[in-house]
Amino acid sequence: EIESGNPDPVSSDVKEMFRIVLFVFICGILSLFGIGANVTNIIVFIKQGFKDSINISLLGLAVGDLGCALTMVWMSVGFSPLLASPDLNFNPYDVVYLSAGWPHACFN
Repeated sequence: EIESGNPDPVSSDVKEMFRIVLFVFICGILSLFGIGANVTNIIVFIKQGFKDSINISLLGLAVGDLGCALTMVWMSVGFSPLLASPDLNFNPYDVVYLSAGWPHACFN
């Protein structure tokens, strides 16, 4: 592929495989665990009350991290090859970029 004018030594099939494994499976599964852990943290901090300022700070961190995990789950769903259809009038990766990538960066 290097001889054909494309200086990229990695083929597009290998890139697509890594995209599916990393974004769809690994990020999706880790984000689901993150959602569960952050919901648990939010419940615990609310039950402890807001007498200490540290509880308010940690609650804010848990809410922000929950937003990161939720947008990452949406990103992993959007990168799924099951949603890639040649009949669509738009690029699904562009929609995921706008609806999950930017909010993820903001929550981060």
